[in-house]
Amino acid sequence: MADIRDKLTGPLLTLAVIVMVCLMLMLIPAIMEGNIRNILIILGLLSFEFLRYRHFKDEKNI
Repeated sequence: MADIRDKLTGPLLTLAVIVMVCLMLMLIPAIMEGNIRNILIILGLLSFEFLRYRHFKDEKNI
């Protein structure tokens, strides 16, 4: 089981970074439109992705 976790940590770390970048790009039009609901939703998803990124990074011990 540890071998599978080690093999998946690298791609999942990369995926978390890609998702965070996409969410940041989605945040720009929401801020420009002043849509508070979308801003809060995107910030919530972004904070979740950041926590997931920190979890994978700590597990990888980078």
